[in-house]
Amino acid sequence: MAVNDEPKTSGSLQLRLSEWLYGPRAPAFRRGRAQEDDTTPVRPSRLKLIDQLIEKRVVERSGLLHFLHDVLVIAVEARTIDEAFRRVLTGVAEFNGWCFGHAYLVSQNDPDVLVRTRAYFEKSPGRFAGRLRAAHSKRLRRGEGLPGRVLESGEPVWVSDAAVGSPADDDGSIDPPRSASAAAFPVTVDGQVIAVFEFLSEKAIPPDKLVMESMADIGTHLGMFILSKRMKKRIAELSTFEQQRIGRDLHDDLGQRLTGAALLAKSLERDLRGEASAHAERAGEIARGLKEAQTHVRLLARGLAPVEIDARGLMKALDDLARVSSRRFERDVRFVARMESLVRNNGTATELYRIAQEAVTNAAKHGKATEITIGLSADDDEIELEIVDNGIGVSDRAIRRHGVGMSTMVFRARVIGGELVVERAPGGGAVVRCTVDNDEESADWEYTDAG
Repeated sequence: MAVNDEPKTSGSLQLRLSEWLYGPRAPAFRRGRAQEDDTTPVRPSRLKLIDQLIEKRVVERSGLLHFLHDVLVIAVEARTIDEAFRRVLTGVAEFNGWCFGHAYLVSQNDPDVLVRTRAYFEKSPGRFAGRLRAAHSKRLRRGEGLPGRVLESGEPVWVSDAAVGSPADDDGSIDPPRSASAAAFPVTVDGQVIAVFEFLSEKAIPPDKLVMESMADIGTHLGMFILSKRMKKRIAELSTFEQQRIGRDLHDDLGQRLTGAALLAKSLERDLRGEASAHAERAGEIARGLKEAQTHVRLLARGLAPVEIDARGLMKALDDLARVSSRRFERDVRFVARMESLVRNNGTATELYRIAQEAVTNAAKHGKATEITIGLSADDDEIELEIVDNGIGVSDRAIRRHGVGMSTMVFRARVIGGELVVERAPGGGAVVRCTVDNDEESADWEYTDAG
């Protein structure tokens, strides 16, 4: 008789449950107890205990799966790597009872070095101030500390009894050492560690296999998220580089050729007029046409390859954009700085310029606007770029579908961790508004080893 054809009697069920309950593969809650005869019937109370154990495990695994899904969703919706790290740190710490969490990224300059990020979690604000200050001022090498050990092995490390204290801080406060748990988990791409999460607890937390398996899944998905963000940034950089190359070619090659042709046509016009030739007027038209083409190419080149934009030069660059656009599109384009707007990051300044450039072009060409205003304001926390026009406006369908120009602006905003909104202006026309944090480092900084 085949195993699957075994009679479904209560006796045979009890025998199989007894073997499971008391045999070599008995569950944890039976370990250490005296082994009974395999044929001993299972009492109803024990069956109830088994049922409760199974139910508890199902609930735990279901809860963990829901947690894993929620963490991944909120992480991949983040605008920046730091924001994704903070969300994961908070979710994992609150779920598993950690009181502190910190994230490190592998240096882009040295694969043997972990550098701190700005992402951390504190259950009690200020409790680990000394540790944060120490982390911000140093780098961990491969094999150093829990994060360094994870970088070296590629495997998670979980210590059930670890000192979490640090020396006295500059302000006299300390993180008192005590018995605790600590764990560090890798974030990987194709088996290579690119980041490490470190967690601490003031109470003993034994290693949990389910948590470690879940962190491996989270680490894999986060690794792909980081890779995606870096690829987007690289694409934006390559796009800007190619635009600048085309702009330089237009200016240096085509522009010079047009200048030479225009000079020849002008010289020909003078000679023909000196000879009282009937063709002099046509030669003059050719010279004027070449001159206009030369001016147009210069404006195109200026738009594709503007003067190098640094953070402090963004206001001047936007003012130049307004003047050049006014001539190019024959529209009233103005730049208005609401205050002395100091932008701290060069990469952010460049992307904001490109967004403004695209918005002005869209307003003039597609929005049929006659008046366009570029506004910029910045304080210590946030930058706001706003382009307002008096054109035909933008439909809800156009906003939802995101045409090429709008998609480009959204992409550039996301590269710098900003948020772009396109909406109808109250009095008609459209408003393009981009807000981004005013940080010295870019939102998805490279975390290079600064030395």
